[in-house]
Amino acid sequence: MLVDGAANGTVRVGADSATDPYYGDTPATATLPLLCLRVTGSGVPSGITPDFYAGWARGTVAATPPVQGKALTSLSVANSLCVQYYGTGWRMAEFHDGRYGSNLESSGGWSFWAHGYLPANTRFWAAIDDQPANPWN
Repeated sequence: MLVDGAANGTVRVGADSATDPYYGDTPATATLPLLCLRVTGSGVPSGITPDFYAGWARGTVAATPPVQGKALTSLSVANSLCVQYYGTGWRMAEFHDGRYGSNLESSGGWSFWAHGYLPANTRFWAAIDDQPANPWN
């Protein structure tokens, strides 16, 4: 995932034309920050209309210092890095973390909005739970 846009303390992270969520697009030998998320149940800020392709993650994102993909041997290892840097309740962000619908009952993919500040045009490690495209796959 990469930073796609930011406004008023929120940031949109998502896919670009190089993204391949089905098989992965970055070799595990690469070194990238890990995208972490803390879901707090926060409501959708004004100016954001969640949909399938750009949902609301209901929380805050942050990035770890760069880590080599080969060090991410499982989701548990990745989640523990988020906890190490940011504390309890943080985990690796996932491709489908964006929510939409009248009660945010549906999940989408490809991008999501969250609170936080991230460097523009930066790629991150993020998980996907239904494809073999993670560094540990």
